Amino acid sequence: MEATQLQVHLADQNSQLNFFTKFFWHRFRSDSVIRYLRKYSGTSSVVDIGAGAGVFGIHLKKAVPEAQYFFIEPIPSLQASLSARFGSSAALDSSSSFQQSSFVMLDVLEHIDDDHGYLSDLKTKMPSGSLLIVTCPASMLLWSKWDVQMGHCRRYSRKGLVDLFRDVGFDLLESKYMFHAFVLPAYLRTKKEVIGPEFPRLSVFLNSAVYWYCKFENVFSRWLPFGTSILVVVRKP
Repeated sequence: MEATQLQVHLADQNSQLNFFTKFFWHRFRSDSVIRYLRKYSGTSSVVDIGAGAGVFGIHLKKAVPEAQYFFIEPIPSLQASLSARFGSSAALDSSSSFQQSSFVMLDVLEHIDDDHGYLSDLKTKMPSGSLLIVTCPASMLLWSKWDVQMGHCRRYSRKGLVDLFRDVGFDLLESKYMFHAFVLPAYLRTKKEVIGPEFPRLSVFLNSAVYWYCKFENVFSRWLPFGTSILVVVRKP
């Protein structure tokens, strides 16, 4: 996807922030990330790399009001909106070293051509002992025109993503697939010539029902070796 197309997609999120903060997929993803931040005592200061419209930041501040939220966002219009929402002091310069304790990259890494090089550079700027949580789309078997439209360079296997972080020099703490029930719909999407909206409009009831199903699924299916997303938790030694 060209940069201008990506900007259109993220600008759409920014203009419909209320919808996206309530959408089941974003809520469950944020819930999962915040749970691991809490598990590893990483909620004191969190850097959201590629923050986009700031959906995760809104979820984090609601769940952990005392958390210090920082962001890195290269698109100027989105950076301005994020600064207005979270304060200009929350905006960080990606070229400098960081002092924060935790970092999240939520569906960002798949957009980066040289993922190994990017992670290596990020690791040098992170403090020793700091936490990094990453989510990515799973399985090249699910690659479709939707991925092309979204500007993805690749989808990951769990093993491939874990091996990448280990090769860069991070210590693995957790890894898991998510959104198991959506594998079949995602596979059927690979057969489509025309891809519909990324986030369909659901009724309040259906959106809530799917959100609670995802939480139920996570409890009973967390060890399944497939899903449409992967979550990895690592630490810099």
